[in-house]
Amino acid sequence: MKFTVIDPMHTLFLNLVQNHFRFVLGMDPKYSSKKRTRKNPTSPPSNGSSHPVFSSSTLKNIDSLRKWLLQSPAEAEPKTISTCSLDALKFIAHELNLTALVKRQDRKAAFLDVLRPWHQIHPYVLPTPLMPAVVPPPGSNDAPPLEPSDANDASDPVEEEESGPPQVDEAVEVIPGRAPPKTPVLDKFELAEIWRDLKRVIKPSWVAALPSDLGQPRHGKLKSDQWRTAATIFLPVTLIRRWGKLGDSVEETRKKAMLDNTMHLINAIIIATADKTSRKHAERYTFHIQKYLEGYQTLYPGRLLLPSHHAALHLGEFLTQFGPVRAWWTFPFERLIGSLQNMHTNEKLGELEGTMTSTFIMSSNMRNILSNPRIPPVLQHCRRMFDTMINRSHRNTMLTEILNDVDNHSDGVSATLDLDTAKALLGDTVNNSRLPRVLTFRRVEKSTRVFTTSRANAGDSLVWVPGAGRGSPASICEIFTQVDDAAQETYVSFKRYLPAHASQTQKYAYEEYPIFGAEVWSSELSSSLEVLPLRKIISHCACTPLDDGSSVFVPLFR
Repeated sequence: MKFTVIDPMHTLFLNLVQNHFRFVLGMDPKYSSKKRTRKNPTSPPSNGSSHPVFSSSTLKNIDSLRKWLLQSPAEAEPKTISTCSLDALKFIAHELNLTALVKRQDRKAAFLDVLRPWHQIHPYVLPTPLMPAVVPPPGSNDAPPLEPSDANDASDPVEEEESGPPQVDEAVEVIPGRAPPKTPVLDKFELAEIWRDLKRVIKPSWVAALPSDLGQPRHGKLKSDQWRTAATIFLPVTLIRRWGKLGDSVEETRKKAMLDNTMHLINAIIIATADKTSRKHAERYTFHIQKYLEGYQTLYPGRLLLPSHHAALHLGEFLTQFGPVRAWWTFPFERLIGSLQNMHTNEKLGELEGTMTSTFIMSSNMRNILSNPRIPPVLQHCRRMFDTMINRSHRNTMLTEILNDVDNHSDGVSATLDLDTAKALLGDTVNNSRLPRVLTFRRVEKSTRVFTTSRANAGDSLVWVPGAGRGSPASICEIFTQVDDAAQETYVSFKRYLPAHASQTQKYAYEEYPIFGAEVWSSELSSSLEVLPLRKIISHCACTPLDDGSSVFVPLFR
């Protein structure tokens, strides 16, 4: 066996993302960092290190331990380190790579029995001060260049209907002693901002929604697809808005460094789960995941690296070996496992496997057959019934996604194209006496994505269209085909969102993270109408309105 294949779904979403937001940054809606700061202000130890996980007393203990280690064995007083806290001893042992030698991780005496003999025979060198500013920004030019993907060929990550067996929470069950930080960064003030953005975000219907009270125990465990959308769409919008501008205070500097570290993880996930891959994609993924782990160890020295951190380092080589992760991640199998678990076996194990496998293959083949636009009318009628019985968004094979690139319309309404739309389509030579006849639609499905007019669904009408630079956000007004068009090309009329004022765009730091791709635009639409074939629409986008009249748009092509 040459390879043990790393599953991207479990490694990236259920482990790395969940561990980072729940256990590294921490989510505690009851904790108030402002109250703690007023009652018990902290100051960094004398060597300049500052750490968001440990309390001020623990940091002082770490400083004392380092001073003790710098002394010669003859000068050092053995009793000095006996008064240090267990957390400080754990940190120093981890720093010296001695943790594996400690027999009892919950006893101070066990750490002292290892540290004292080590000090007798090893010299100690004071490490570089652990300042947050050492974390390189995710937009660093040191990253290998990545060619822009063909947006017209790109689609968005698949939805997940995951109802399989409960996933092992690596951060809790595999690594003993793991717990949220004592001083969570995402306290009730930060979570309040996240909740506000989650309540006002406008998103396409295929994007997995997050609980509006994210971080509260009552919403239960998030699925892997929810962790994916949380990391790659929702949470960065709030964190960049809150922490993106570098301030003068230690707290603002620390949060900016934590944001940069978080964005390295998010950049790596976006690159790894893109629809296209290449050697450059693999190199840049490896660059960002390495930068994330370097910052992880620098900013959170009390946090141990997990097995999934090591596994994530190998995903780059799998991108070049096996291609885009959609072809080999385990979303389809999780859905299949969930379906199998809901079947009644009548205690007769071993008899249904063949039937289940045959049914699964037959269902996949039926989807492919009914996706053909040239099937007879009677089968087209069956396709509507088939779509009603089975939610098309719950796909089980990648072949369905590849073949299903035709436009599936809802029932059209015959109408005459209005003058403004006709001029945008055919030019200014059109007049009221020559308006074309069209079939208008409220919704159309293309490549498993649903596009609608703004009157039908605001989220499914938000699209990213070609334009200057990377393009711009727009809202679909009409969807139609021309009656006399033999090719039956589907068109959309739309209005672009206006550019935001300079004062609005300069207020935030979204341009520092180009891989994430969020941009600030005005919340107002242009008065001019444009028309494009549906195939030239780049993708959907998500919109988060802000208080100053602008909105943050996240294009959903990767």
